Amino acid sequence: MRTNAPRFALVALVFVGLSHSPAQQPNPTTTAAQQRYYAALAADVKGPNLRKTETVGLPTGKEFSDFRPEGGFVIGFDFWKSNYKKTVVVNGVTPIYRTETGKVRGNHYGRSEGDPITLEAKEGFAVAGLEVKAGERMDQLRVIFMRYNVALDGFNSADAYKSDWIGGPSQPAERRLIPNQKMIVGIFGGSGLGLDHFGLLYVDHR
Repeated sequence: MRTNAPRFALVALVFVGLSHSPAQQPNPTTTAAQQRYYAALAADVKGPNLRKTETVGLPTGKEFSDFRPEGGFVIGFDFWKSNYKKTVVVNGVTPIYRTETGKVRGNHYGRSEGDPITLEAKEGFAVAGLEVKAGERMDQLRVIFMRYNVALDGFNSADAYKSDWIGGPSQPAERRLIPNQKMIVGIFGGSGLGLDHFGLLYVDHR
């Protein structure tokens, strides 16, 4: 898919810090097109073209918004499972980003008992959306990955794959957080003792 050259700008909600990842130096192998793309994403998170998907879960918890102010897009997540009302749900998340300097992790939200389940894109792919079975929490989810092209600012929907489902047994109907092949640049939601609600931040610069 080819879109117009990026003209990004975005509005942050409540930005909760940059990341717990160490600072990195620019990658000398980054192309001029990639440098322009990351710079455009950095501008995007400061203006009106930052959009939100709907959320899953309950509208409770402390609001958060997580993205890379230096420019980056989501390539995966660390997820944690825990019990909620005697049901296993996905109750914690940390986003994983691709930036000009390499891969970095954002902040953690929700619970974090035990080892995380990491769902990360193959090289050359990025997160294109989520399929979620959710009631009061995210009972089950899986991640949709698509190949991206920084120079063309778009996804190739013909080259896509999905992760396995994670979470517990689920009865709710499936919901899709998929922003129509727009680049996903962060997450937002509410967290307290767990991950109360959750959605995706994406760029829409048309």
